[in-house]
Amino acid sequence: NADYALSQNSAKMLDYKDGLLLQLFNPKVLVLSLTVYTTFLGSMDRSIPALLLSALFLTTMSFSAISLWASFGAVFSHLLTSHRARRLINGLLALLLVYSAITLLVS
Repeated sequence: NADYALSQNSAKMLDYKDGLLLQLFNPKVLVLSLTVYTTFLGSMDRSIPALLLSALFLTTMSFSAISLWASFGAVFSHLLTSHRARRLINGLLALLLVYSAITLLVS
């Protein structure tokens, strides 16, 4: 039985500096950046304005994705406070996992 209780005493709260460092060295963003630049922007003009514009776009896209992820987390944390809702969501996720496994095996 998973425990989804949020406790203030369980861990040290991160401050702005910790969050900034976490995002600067976020491996998912680094892999995404390398993939985007080598695959899709390889033939891009190598001028400074073009690189700055693409970096700004990638930064905006990454910030939007992280903000959306955090928003969904906040919504789900409120949904998971009730035992009934927690069981329902766990059941739905388990069914989706089984469906994905069956789909992979069949195809």
